[in-house]
Amino acid sequence: MPTPLVDLEHRASGSATAALVIPEGFALFEDGPFIQWLRRVSVLKEITNVVWRRVLVAVAVTWLPLLVLSIRDGRALHGGGLPFLTDFQTQVRTLVMLPLFIIAAHQAHQVITPALQHFDEMKLVRPRQRGTFTNILRTASGWNHSVAVRLAIVGIVVLIGPELWRRVLVSRESSTWYGVGGDTAIARTSAGYWLLVVANPVLQYQQLLWIARLLMFGTMLARIAALDLHLVATHPDRAGGLGFLGERFYPFLTLIVAEGAALAGILANRIFHEGRPLPLFKVEIAIEAVIVAAMTLGPLCVFAPTLIRARRKGGAEYAKLAGRYVREFEDTWVRDPSNPNGRALLGASDIQSLADMANSFQVVEKMRPVPFTSRVVIKAFVYFLVPVAPLVLTVIPAEELLHKILDVVISL
Repeated sequence: MPTPLVDLEHRASGSATAALVIPEGFALFEDGPFIQWLRRVSVLKEITNVVWRRVLVAVAVTWLPLLVLSIRDGRALHGGGLPFLTDFQTQVRTLVMLPLFIIAAHQAHQVITPALQHFDEMKLVRPRQRGTFTNILRTASGWNHSVAVRLAIVGIVVLIGPELWRRVLVSRESSTWYGVGGDTAIARTSAGYWLLVVANPVLQYQQLLWIARLLMFGTMLARIAALDLHLVATHPDRAGGLGFLGERFYPFLTLIVAEGAALAGILANRIFHEGRPLPLFKVEIAIEAVIVAAMTLGPLCVFAPTLIRARRKGGAEYAKLAGRYVREFEDTWVRDPSNPNGRALLGASDIQSLADMANSFQVVEKMRPVPFTSRVVIKAFVYFLVPVAPLVLTVIPAEELLHKILDVVISL
């Protein structure tokens, strides 16, 4: 079941008032009409409510039948140019990518969903727009639970899924574990039929579902950004108070690793079964990394216009405040050396206030246009490249690579 986040108590000035900000049953990254239908069956309820059980079921539906059928066909380890267990693309997609997709959805629900409450707790949403904010969340959750959206995804998988699958197959003239004729082979073995009819559609459905959820997430945040948010330009997070969104980006890192692993599986097939060197794919790797980073960080970038306006407004307001303060400071401490008030210069609070004013002005000037730091961007690229990194060993021997790494570490 989705995390219960309804009727949370909002306490301010010693009083508690009900703040219905996150609607009951809100779920954007997991759950859905199919899962809800399964929960009605008592036997399946416990399976759907535990993430690792859902992972096991997914693997049992996709990878396990392929293994059993390929063994029966005599194509698990031999018998053809591409045996099942040496098809790195299939192994990675079913045993790594698919489980990580499920885990990432669960993590995002557990981390991002409660973070939305911060919009109210930090008073970013003005009281008069609290109901509008809740309706925005309710609409986004409705998209995730929409049968029409799921059927549209299924339709895309059915119409163009097989063609997309053929484009990433290993190009070989000899037979493979799923059929005969290399990249023109339509699943002709029993394992190949399962791949074409069940396993591959499940994998493509999960991938497209994540794309849809990121679009829903971005649309939801764009509607929130359009509200009259109470952003504070001098907030120490350098994001007007929205920095908590960037701090809770890490569930998407699991998704990024999954996408990197999927690419690594395709490249491994190209390298080991087609004899093509890794440097040949450096442009493809770079483009894929940029696309994945843009897809995951893109939803947070919708706040850029709002944050830029907040920085300009805050800069203008603090410039006026600073100008008025420094003029009064100058009149008191510089242009009036006699100091008629008899105040001592040493330890005067006005001096510290001047420094505080300068620091506040610098905070406004350093305010970021997005609610995440450059470190998050670097992490996104690093996590994408981690699954691809072992393929470097196909170009540079492990011993030579280790020596180069040690040389870099020692030189630091």
